[in-house]
Amino acid sequence: MVTVAFLLSKKLRKSWTNVFIVNLAVTDISTTVVMFFFAYISFTDVHQNGHATVVICARCVALGRTFLGCSIITLTLIAVNRWILTTKSPETYRKIYRGKFVVLMLLLSWLSSILISLVPLHSGNIQFQRKIRFCYYLVGERPERPGLNASPIASSTMPYFIVAPTIIACCYWNIFKHVKLIGMRVQSWPEVWTIIR
Repeated sequence: MVTVAFLLSKKLRKSWTNVFIVNLAVTDISTTVVMFFFAYISFTDVHQNGHATVVICARCVALGRTFLGCSIITLTLIAVNRWILTTKSPETYRKIYRGKFVVLMLLLSWLSSILISLVPLHSGNIQFQRKIRFCYYLVGERPERPGLNASPIASSTMPYFIVAPTIIACCYWNIFKHVKLIGMRVQSWPEVWTIIR
């Protein structure tokens, strides 16, 4: 719905923030679609065919990590966008958020997510845990110590869950401080406060 509204409305297409919101909607829908394949693996007998399960697991892991990673990076880009729009001058915002630069930011968000999602696939061994019916990969497993450094797919996305939330929290904290400071200034001007009331 967000994407359709964006395409149909000229007003919505004028804001660069809405471009990021559309990107976020696309990544969230894509993540949801990938989750259907995880459910398919978990609740069917596909796990009886070991090779097919590993292939499906590998694809689900790569796609899920790509979409989830891009979604988190997009949320971070939205927070930075709001911070610059709120705390900086309109001229600064217009210099940073031009068409080519926004397209570059979106491309980098997708490319970095793809690269981060593919690295573990080449450095680890995708497995399917039959007891819990879950895909995971073994990172750095050694033949003499099988199972060493076994980590579920969620742990491989920890950089997303540390760096991105920190940036988001800092952006919104600075926005809060900026708005609070403006509010205090407005309250200190009696004539302006009288007009607002």
